[in-house]
Amino acid sequence: MPMQPVLFSVAGQTISSLGLFLVLALLAGLFVIWRLINFYDLDKDKTIDIVILTFVAALISARVYFILFHPAEFNTLAKVALFNRYPGLSFWGGLFGGILALWYLAYRNKYKFWQLADYLIVASFLAISITSLGCLLGSCQYGLPSNLFFAVRQIGLIERRFPLQLLESILFLTFFFYLWKKVIRFHFNGQIASKGLIWLGILKFLLEFLRGDSQKIVGAFGLGHIYSAAVLALGIYAYYTQSTRRLVDDLGFIISLISRANRRKLIVSKLKKSWYNFMVDWKLRVTKFGKKLPRRLNVKANPKEF
Repeated sequence: MPMQPVLFSVAGQTISSLGLFLVLALLAGLFVIWRLINFYDLDKDKTIDIVILTFVAALISARVYFILFHPAEFNTLAKVALFNRYPGLSFWGGLFGGILALWYLAYRNKYKFWQLADYLIVASFLAISITSLGCLLGSCQYGLPSNLFFAVRQIGLIERRFPLQLLESILFLTFFFYLWKKVIRFHFNGQIASKGLIWLGILKFLLEFLRGDSQKIVGAFGLGHIYSAAVLALGIYAYYTQSTRRLVDDLGFIISLISRANRRKLIVSKLKKSWYNFMVDWKLRVTKFGKKLPRRLNVKANPKEF
């Protein structure tokens, strides 16, 4: 069954899947920001205003970037302005535009840029997860042709496609929970943002190989790989400039892993313990949820009357 780029119409105005999920992504992101600014006792009105303006700037830059690379599709002003009728947004245009807007707004309002970036990167991971579902329905950022049983049909494409958008949504949702647990604990300014940028660069770099609309440059590598590498480099730069760690020390540690077998065994042992603790934690969560669910639904284990 093909996806549905247009969900319904209201008074002659079409409501697109991507447009609806963009709104849901904004609301979810604002909720995350609201929880964090309450947790850290920031100025609510000013912070929310900055977030909304950053989102608007990111949306505009995403549109402008897409138009610059597809000028033939936007030969009238109406096509440029009407998002719902003439879709076309660039993730990378939105990301870099949003970063610049956040930097300017933080500077103008005398906020610490990296402090705000810590909160926005967490909200962004949730927003990307939700928006990816809108892309799945709207047939944007589609995957490569696939004959797998879970492949989907996309509007405007003949072959069934790998559900790249669904995979991206799951991955970003998973890392949202990871970053959320980090951001509500003690951290230096920029720690969460830098880690988020690093994971964003890695995830986008790997997912780019599965994209069916990737702009290839050399072989399997496309323009998205360059942007992903740039984001990864920005995350690494931010981490070492904002923390007390030194890149030289970490490079030395990596070299010691290659040259010393006992160091490799120690790292593998720690990874196994971390994985075990992670699995136990999730099993406890699932078991706890399974016990609470019947109570929340008011379901009795052994009903005597029907």
